[in-house]
Amino acid sequence: MAAEIQVEEGPDQGSRVPLAGRVLVGRAEECQLRLHDGSVSRRHCALELRGNELLVEDLGGRGGTLVLGRELRREAVAAPLEAWIELGDTRLRVHALASALVVEGFRVGERLGAGGSGEVYAAQDASGRPVALKQLAADADEVSRARFLREARLAEQLTHPALGRILGLTQSAAGRPVLVRELVEGQSLAERLEQGPLAWREGLSLGVRLAEGLAQAHEAGVIHRDVKPANVIASPAGAKLIDFDLALVRRSGALRATLTRLTRSGQGLGTLAYLAPEQLRDAHRVGPAADVYGLGVTLLHALSGAPPFAEVPPEGFLEALLERGPGPLAGRVAGLPLTAAVAVERAYALDPAQRYPDMKSCAAAWRALLG
Repeated sequence: MAAEIQVEEGPDQGSRVPLAGRVLVGRAEECQLRLHDGSVSRRHCALELRGNELLVEDLGGRGGTLVLGRELRREAVAAPLEAWIELGDTRLRVHALASALVVEGFRVGERLGAGGSGEVYAAQDASGRPVALKQLAADADEVSRARFLREARLAEQLTHPALGRILGLTQSAAGRPVLVRELVEGQSLAERLEQGPLAWREGLSLGVRLAEGLAQAHEAGVIHRDVKPANVIASPAGAKLIDFDLALVRRSGALRATLTRLTRSGQGLGTLAYLAPEQLRDAHRVGPAADVYGLGVTLLHALSGAPPFAEVPPEGFLEALLERGPGPLAGRVAGLPLTAAVAVERAYALDPAQRYPDMKSCAAAWRALLG
């Protein structure tokens, strides 16, 4: 559920802030709802949405915090949405926001993001289980629709804990298909790497887990074809690979023409840099080796801190990807054993025949380096 805090009375009347996570209220600069009420403490109270209820916690604010007339002093209480909250000369109320997505049987919350095939929302099903809902874009063509529906049929094949689970297919009130997925908590690996590279043991452990998950997918005949940091969630329970939007079903010539347009402008290279060279030449004929490559360059990024081909100008990108490859990892990471660097490099060898023969072999080689 999406909600916002509105100041109904007081010096900041009319102010609104989203209620996302735990929101501090007070006069201090670090407060997400900063008030200019002199009778309010610097850190007065905190508000948090818990399901359909509002959790209000008094942080020792001057005069306490009133919730529906009840005074709190260094305690917390659950209150219904739309309950009024008073602190000092300020009166607050929390309002639920209507979601842009309406799906029968689900309580839809905040928008989590959007991709080429649609938007993703956090939600709860009828039992209260958190899920992610992905609605097909309104302007999706028949190819995108077929790809979307095919992903829904993968539910029984993708059961490994390192793979984001697909729970079913439904439709929105607007009549568009909606994919129901496991809601994986945590930030994407791409977001994590903005803070710096992973320690080499942490990176290899992540690689082993994902390789084991992909091994199961490959045994079921499923090739991900888009393994990259943005599709890996660094969940507290362990990394998960998400977004099995598998179909690169354009004809080879059309795909190459699209790539040429993208590389002229430099757009789209962040994704293309993780795709195997043979996938760019003929997307219909790729096999497990393409995912081995994608996982290899994902680890190259995770351990070195730099995306593959980051130093290559747009006009030279296709040649570098197809003819030279991402380059060695050895010597780029302080403390990384040479044996580990070589083991990762093998995964993204330019020639598919030089890579690991399958994901099980890849996982075993990396696991052995961890001792």
